[in-house]
Amino acid sequence: PTVKVMPEVPLNEAPVVGIITDPENTSTDITFLWKIGKPLPNEVNATVNGYVERIVKRIIGGVMGERFEEISSKADAPFLGADFGIGRLCETCETFEGEVSLENSKVISGTKAFLTEIEKMKRYGFNDDARSLLQETCREEERYYAEYGTFFEYYDDKKEDAPLAHPPQGIKKKFLLVAYIGISS
Repeated sequence: PTVKVMPEVPLNEAPVVGIITDPENTSTDITFLWKIGKPLPNEVNATVNGYVERIVKRIIGGVMGERFEEISSKADAPFLGADFGIGRLCETCETFEGEVSLENSKVISGTKAFLTEIEKMKRYGFNDDARSLLQETCREEERYYAEYGTFFEYYDDKKEDAPLAHPPQGIKKKFLLVAYIGISS
């Protein structure tokens, strides 16, 4: 069989911008992708280290989602909604991903407010929020382990959907405790 060759996605020297307009739209959506390098190899993803990294990414996205929801729920909010996470652009490139929805009259000020929140996360972090979300995540994982006998990738931030009826084989309980101690210390 032929070996699948994946093209490398280089990091940018300068920003790449694409603009799509539609005069019928009543709001503006902006998506930011910051390329950060290669994702973990699949061999590492299948280990406890890969599991811990996924939990950390989930916590970052969760905390930022809560922060953006809190801001956008105010009467004088700078944006209609926003989200932030860490994911794969493709098999060879991982990205920070941010999206913000804005009223057309608040594109500049709302974008500045969105990027300011991301900069605050980079500079100052969010220990209390992250610790709270980590504890909630670990409680959910322990509950799933007690019910299904395995840990698996499942996350429903609205807690509306039940876990899969037949979850994939997961990580043994002792590894979650190691992951929990490693993140919270």
